[in-house]
Amino acid sequence: MNKRENGLGCFLIVLATVITAVEYFIFLAIRDNSTLFSYVTPMAPYNLILVIASLVYVAGFTIIDIKKDFGYLSLLTFWVYLLHPAIMMVLFLIEEAAFKVPYLEIGNSSPFLIGTGNSILVYVLSFVFGHVIEKCSSGKK
Repeated sequence: MNKRENGLGCFLIVLATVITAVEYFIFLAIRDNSTLFSYVTPMAPYNLILVIASLVYVAGFTIIDIKKDFGYLSLLTFWVYLLHPAIMMVLFLIEEAAFKVPYLEIGNSSPFLIGTGNSILVYVLSFVFGHVIEKCSSGKK
């Protein structure tokens, strides 16, 4: 039963990744068609698709039997929430300078790879800096 549950969890994670890729391809297909893009309210369908993908990700990670306790990560969510926009802006400014691409165009050339890479970097860095802040602030008590 445990292998079956882990297999289902892995399948759901892969499915969520495919849904996210489909979202990028839909964006690429209609972004240059101004009539269609403005008619469907810019970004609204993408948000719905990403919400569905997020729910499938959560379901997949919930089903997988992970022996490690990740409770500490939930304590860092406040810091992640505060740090997330700042880290994202700094990362995009660094990429703008490195790749000579305007800030708002970061990821448009290869949105699936760069967008996924940036998402992973931003979340990992947010948790790392959140951990550092938590350790520094808990040492003062």
